[in-house]
Amino acid sequence: MILQYYKIVDKAGIPRFSMHTLRHTFATRAIEAGMKPKTLQEILGHANIGVTMNLYVHITEDEKEKEIKKFEQAFKIG
Repeated sequence: MILQYYKIVDKAGIPRFSMHTLRHTFATRAIEAGMKPKTLQEILGHANIGVTMNLYVHITEDEKEKEIKKFEQAFKIG
């Protein structure tokens, strides 16, 4: 399976990354897409929601900017 994965990544012309990195990316994108944290916790198989949210989900610069814009619009700032 790993060899097939590397073939796909190499063919796409992107740097190799681990399956574990892909798991982190999935978690981050799932939350960005609106998945409920408890659902994501179940999918990832974590016993503790803290592991899911504190170790697997990462906040991107785009997400920070999006949230700041929401705040600005809500309070008519900027």
